[in-house]
Amino acid sequence: MNQMTQSIFKMYSTLELGKNKICQECKKENTNGFSKPISVWHVGDKFHDNNYKVLFVGKVARGELYPNVNDYERHGIIDATAFGKDSLSNPFSAFWNYTREISVRLFGQKDAIDNIAMTNLIKCNNAMDDEGRNSDGTTSDYTTVLMKNNCLKKIGVFWKEIDVLMPKNIVVYSHYEYDDYLRHPNSVQTQKEVTNQPRTIGQKKMRWWDRELVMHDGRTVRLLVVSHPQYLLKDDFVNKIVSWIKNQPV
Repeated sequence: MNQMTQSIFKMYSTLELGKNKICQECKKENTNGFSKPISVWHVGDKFHDNNYKVLFVGKVARGELYPNVNDYERHGIIDATAFGKDSLSNPFSAFWNYTREISVRLFGQKDAIDNIAMTNLIKCNNAMDDEGRNSDGTTSDYTTVLMKNNCLKKIGVFWKEIDVLMPKNIVVYSHYEYDDYLRHPNSVQTQKEVTNQPRTIGQKKMRWWDRELVMHDGRTVRLLVVSHPQYLLKDDFVNKIVSWIKNQPV
């Protein structure tokens, strides 16, 4: 575990993630297979040293995580970093496969994984079985309004991960479902709308919400919200995300 990942786990501990009063509200609401908090997916050893410093973000951990998920618990947090790094080689999932391809286009085959970071907006999963899978056998997102509000607004874990990672570019795969929880984060001083116009990917329309955020410490962070890559034409999707990260016309 590299130093930056250790710093994130230290932040989780300081927040008493999964144990504090706000987290307890979520547990009381969700009695059907509510998970322990699930950590950042991956922080590459070279993430802090490259020019793009791109953080890829999913909505919530879905599907199978580990065969014996509790074996990976670290002070009440499920350490998902080994799973995340391994999953970047998964050819069957657009979330992992397309993200890896974007990284390869930016950093080359050898250094792709070492230069990126990945996390989720929401840290706990609802309706999970004992092995970290959705209890109905699907990969549906069962995150409730209370969970979104508590995790993203009241605690702001995702934004605190950003404070540690200090990315320059953030790509969020969430379509429209989390817009209300990404609009006015407490850690942002000012924000500038660049565009909120969909892009065409193959024969489909994809969400494309592009903003520039000025954090309270003065850093400027570019944040792009797009649709989940599943069912979208790979080359077109990858090319547009790569162009955006490189700050080129899309």
